[in-house]
Amino acid sequence: MWFEDYKWHYDYVRLAWDTGFAFEKCKSASLDKNKICVVDVDRIVRERDVGSVDHHISTVVQYILDEEQAKVLDTNFVKIFRISQLAVEYLLFCKKYLDNTVVLLKKELVKNREETKELKLLADDLQGHVDTLTRQQIYATFKCNSCAKIFSSEDHLNAHIKRRHSGNDHYNSETEKLNMEIKELKERLNNTEKLFKDKEQESPKKTEPNNDVKKMSEVLEKFEKFKNQVDEELKELRMQKAIYEENYGKLFEIAIQNKENLEPKNTPQEIPKMEITTQTDKQLQIEH
Repeated sequence: MWFEDYKWHYDYVRLAWDTGFAFEKCKSASLDKNKICVVDVDRIVRERDVGSVDHHISTVVQYILDEEQAKVLDTNFVKIFRISQLAVEYLLFCKKYLDNTVVLLKKELVKNREETKELKLLADDLQGHVDTLTRQQIYATFKCNSCAKIFSSEDHLNAHIKRRHSGNDHYNSETEKLNMEIKELKERLNNTEKLFKDKEQESPKKTEPNNDVKKMSEVLEKFEKFKNQVDEELKELRMQKAIYEENYGKLFEIAIQNKENLEPKNTPQEIPKMEITTQTDKQLQIEH
């Protein structure tokens, strides 16, 4: 790979400049130059023996040309050899920097893995709490439509409806019937007003009201009275419903207490359920 064809992602030149990198000025005089003589460069290239190259890096960097060798060799070749040594020093600096970076990244990776493991355990714990709350919410979905109470089973809900809201069906049917009548009367009133306005437009010169106008006025007056009467009846029905629910609940609690008081005495005969219901209805009628 040629360096010109590769786009570097990091500015190593700026790194070397900022960190104070400097080339070595002193070379080792005790270098054994005979080691280079036995190196088979073609074999290294053929077998891709990177280990041998790495082993001889220090030899290449520390090698010093004698004056006689420098005189014999071409001047440009000497410059290339020297630049090659400087390039190897620079690349060694980059290698050390990358090695330290890899060590730091590995430590950070281990730390991140430990944090990820702890977060996963925490997430599993929170998911367990969420599942528990979800199951509790599913179990408590039996809600009464007439009030805001919630029950854990359908049997408890049905028992509650029988005990607390048994008279709602009749009350709801009566209320719906009254609402239908009120709606019908409102439609008749609107039609009457429309007819009255049409007749006024046809005869604007008449100043005295005729019999039809009097009849319409009477109808409107009767409707207002009937509307007020219906409102009063609805109000009374709501009050009766509240009293009925309160009395029924009290009587039901009294019946349960009487039953609990009779059970410890070992009474030979149990009180039938129908008898308790009959007594409760009698007491309710007396209070009303």
